[in-house]
Amino acid sequence: MRTLTSLVIAAAALGACSEDAAPSATPVERVFLYNYSGSSLPLPQRCDVDGVCPDGQTCYRLTPDIAVCDKPQWPVATTCSWDTDECECTGRTCPAGTTCSTTLQSAHSYNVCLPPPCASPTDCTGESVCTPESLIFPVGPCFTPRCTRDVVCSRGAEGRCALVLQDGQFGGRSLQKVGCVYAGDFREATACNPDDATALRGNSTSPPWPAYYTCPEPWPTQ
Repeated sequence: MRTLTSLVIAAAALGACSEDAAPSATPVERVFLYNYSGSSLPLPQRCDVDGVCPDGQTCYRLTPDIAVCDKPQWPVATTCSWDTDECECTGRTCPAGTTCSTTLQSAHSYNVCLPPPCASPTDCTGESVCTPESLIFPVGPCFTPRCTRDVVCSRGAEGRCALVLQDGQFGGRSLQKVGCVYAGDFREATACNPDDATALRGNSTSPPWPAYYTCPEPWPTQ
């Protein structure tokens, strides 16, 4: 397990989230997916209370209340399949400081030059945090959450700061934001105009999923 995990454990001890403080309570759902592709891919698991993840995954603490497990990037392909591949073909090499990684976009996998993932949270500056490794494309190794506390998500029912992901139509997953998520049907949204709200699904294993939605919001909002 990489060095980042041990540093995250220390961060978790200093800023334990409310659900960790009350293990008997039902944990607040913190990971959501745009209800778009009907993907069957599982959403990221929470790190355990010690910041440990299964199967050699790494724990990434995105806010005091959001700590998720993530797997490494896909293995690098040694040949190119498409004209848009950036690397690992004759004459196609990555710039210094980046590595050739395979990422799934649309229906195909492509080789792209990516910066290395964080080695520790101090690699990111200001309010930015380490991007989970499999989500580095296209946001980069650091990103800035649009919220860090539930208190700013007060415009709708059960507002909470959460991780929002999106799956492509044919595969691949991207990080959309860490932002405010609300309970309810997006067509009856109160946190924003219903025409601007986007339906989400949570980490339930099968439908019917409870209704949640998110709204456009300033960037970032602490």
